[in-house]
Amino acid sequence: MPMLTFRQMLVLTAAALILSSATQRAHSQPAATPTRGSVIFVPPPQRRRPASTIGAGSRQDWSCFSQPSQGFAPEFQPPLPLVPTDSNYGQTQAAHPTFWIYLPRSQARQAILSIRDEAGQYHSQTTFPLTGAPGTVGLSLPLSAPPLEIDRDYEWAVVLVCNQQPLPNDPAVTAWVRRVAMPPAPALTTPLERAVWYGNNSLWYDTLDQLARGLRSQPNNPALAAAWENVLREGKLETLAERPLEPFF
Repeated sequence: MPMLTFRQMLVLTAAALILSSATQRAHSQPAATPTRGSVIFVPPPQRRRPASTIGAGSRQDWSCFSQPSQGFAPEFQPPLPLVPTDSNYGQTQAAHPTFWIYLPRSQARQAILSIRDEAGQYHSQTTFPLTGAPGTVGLSLPLSAPPLEIDRDYEWAVVLVCNQQPLPNDPAVTAWVRRVAMPPAPALTTPLERAVWYGNNSLWYDTLDQLARGLRSQPNNPALAAAWENVLREGKLETLAERPLEPFF
């Protein structure tokens, strides 16, 4: 497990105290709901990181992203799941969440979203089309798939199919998600207001999804852009703040 900074330890300790207090109140009251200002993501209490269950090959074939004669461009950013880099983990209250991932320009025209539980048991697998353009894309667990169960950890993986069919060394990224039970969200009308509420309640995937969808419909909204950048910075993903948002599926 990576070493936490002193600031991160303080944040995690504060979050644990907040959640402990909320539990003593029977967890029946929603958190305060600010409707203005920047989105602040409150990390959940520090938890044991589950062991990886999904293999991605002994080595990954990165030729999918490079031109054979030129190699990688100087600004090349490898594929990256949009989850806090310190934990590779986030929470959601959604039964069928959307997973956001940055993809560089590539030859891949398909992505496979595969989900397993902590014991390695298969949950679902879904194939999505890709354009090959660089950008941040959202892959939604379809409603036809089983819902994520509450209070269970799942490892999700996105495998990029760079040839006619999947190969063992196709590039892949993995991260973790846990669905948690929350009191009903208050009646909020804008993506920014909802993102504030989700961020205060440690729901990483929901916070990110609201901001991404808001920016997709309002790309010139400075408040949404600032909130998106701030949340990515808190997840140590600030290098992706200026990357374009591609269509989500």
